[in-house]
Amino acid sequence: MRFLRVAVVSLVALSTRAEDPPAKPTEADAKPKAEAVTAALKGKDEAAKKAAILAAGDCAHALCANALAPAFGDASEDVRVEAAKALGKMKGLAEAAKVLNAAFVANPKPGKTLHAVTPALGSVGHPSSVPVLGAYLEKRIPEKDDEENIEVADAMMSLGMIRCRASVETILDLLKKAAAVGQMKKPHQLVTEGAALRSLSKLSVKENFQTVAAAEGYWKPMLKKVNEDLSLKK
Repeated sequence: MRFLRVAVVSLVALSTRAEDPPAKPTEADAKPKAEAVTAALKGKDEAAKKAAILAAGDCAHALCANALAPAFGDASEDVRVEAAKALGKMKGLAEAAKVLNAAFVANPKPGKTLHAVTPALGSVGHPSSVPVLGAYLEKRIPEKDDEENIEVADAMMSLGMIRCRASVETILDLLKKAAAVGQMKKPHQLVTEGAALRSLSKLSVKENFQTVAAAEGYWKPMLKKVNEDLSLKK
């Protein structure tokens, strides 16, 4: 009987340890990876650059995030894409968001780099990216450009991955401004509206909005009941 109790306690302890979050990378962990990125970016071996970037992406530390910033000035678009993907793995890291925010602003035209940076912003999910995405969307939504409409939808979806009041407020404001000038009645904006509704649904966790009116009807009163991180006020 005593053996059984010991076994149960041991299993519970093992289960608890298995659920513990992984330890955050230390400066000692990050420094060699960051230095490897810096050294690789100075060379011309693209494979070496990608390998160093990939390794840095597995170390969510400010040193690694900052070391990846120069990669967005690399002549190879593939290298820039790898840097965006690596930073996208650093969830919640302010430094990763800062580097991606700068890369997003510097690469506004459709292309592989923008297509990689935009979802990476959502993956990191830092509130500092909300005004950056919002400014881009405010400028782009009124433009009738089918090729860029996908980029607009991607940016809207990234907002939906950043759980904060500002994301909800920004999306609602963008829809309101677009409707005021008749933009949302144009066929090319159906993709944009759909992305906005999916994002507002995702931010609500359980809702599935089919119309802008339904989304507004839910979120306007709800915003008074939630904290900055969208958790309910006590």
